[in-house]
Amino acid sequence: MELALGKMQSNYLSGMKRCYKQVLKATPRAAGAVTLEFAVNDTGRVVNPAVTSFDATLQTCLEAQLRNWRFPIPKDPDGEPMIATFRFGFGLVPD
Repeated sequence: MELALGKMQSNYLSGMKRCYKQVLKATPRAAGAVTLEFAVNDTGRVVNPAVTSFDATLQTCLEAQLRNWRFPIPKDPDGEPMIATFRFGFGLVPD
């Protein structure tokens, strides 16, 4: 989980911010909770992305972002590739 969170912050945070900025253009005080839920398959690709958001535009944009994310291949305790599921929640507020 820590590896996935670190990868999100270092590689994907800018894309998430772009999605939020699109919303802020239309609604400057837009704020609320967002939940990202997805699985990483045995090739490192995101599958079954789902976003719960306070704004439909934000939700659509973030789901599109998630589909392009890649992570290190998750492995079971024996070192075999496996599917891992992640759920992250966070709040967005304008600067």
